[in-house]
Amino acid sequence: MAATGILAMHFALPDYVLILEFAVLLLLVAHNEETGRKILELKPLMFLGEISYSMYLLHLPILIIWLYSVPVPPVLVSGKWNDFALIGLYLAAILIFSTGTYYVAEIPLRKWLVPQKKV
Repeated sequence: MAATGILAMHFALPDYVLILEFAVLLLLVAHNEETGRKILELKPLMFLGEISYSMYLLHLPILIIWLYSVPVPPVLVSGKWNDFALIGLYLAAILIFSTGTYYVAEIPLRKWLVPQKKV
């Protein structure tokens, strides 16, 4: 689904293509509960779900810092595969920083805001 999203943006496809794809994905998961559940319970997908709030909060600041501080040589701008490489590096930066803020800030703040009940 992410690959389709990147391709849809790259080739400037209409938004309804992604909306239809997401609807089909939901229907397939709902129809095939066992396989859908197994896929959605994979550890990497569960982890992405856990850090998703950090990703949401950090993607724009990282993009702004990226655009103003990472020099892009003219050679990289011309090639489409190089564009995918730059997007991959950007996504890796989001993943790394989001993982860090999840463990350093989000988990401790959650524990502080919602203290565990004493038995």
